[in-house]
Amino acid sequence: MAIHVWEHFYRWQCDDVIGEWRRLLKPGGLLVLELPDFWKCCRNVVESVKGKHPDQLSMWGCYGDPTGHDEFMAHRWGWTPQTLGEFLKANGFASIAEKPTQFHRAGKDLRDMRIEAIKA
Repeated sequence: MAIHVWEHFYRWQCDDVIGEWRRLLKPGGLLVLELPDFWKCCRNVVESVKGKHPDQLSMWGCYGDPTGHDEFMAHRWGWTPQTLGEFLKANGFASIAEKPTQFHRAGKDLRDMRIEAIKA
């Protein structure tokens, strides 16, 4: 289970990270990822012009939380359910499904996604 972790890796690091996580999981093991859905964040950026969504639901989802002045809070890549699902499938996972998010109250319904996948 990785809650708001995956977006903090550069895309070029993700191949090695998922390889290690796959190695650690038993066959049939469940991988759970919750992170910002890049498409939802983009939609929220556009809608925020109308004053509907604060930065936490839009810009923070794309770039990370700037309030702590912490470079490790920066997001290094954006994912959608489709791109993440394709990535996981190509890296040995099956039964990939989008599920309702359970964590991160601020972005739970309007910004984030939860992807569950089984190690094939």
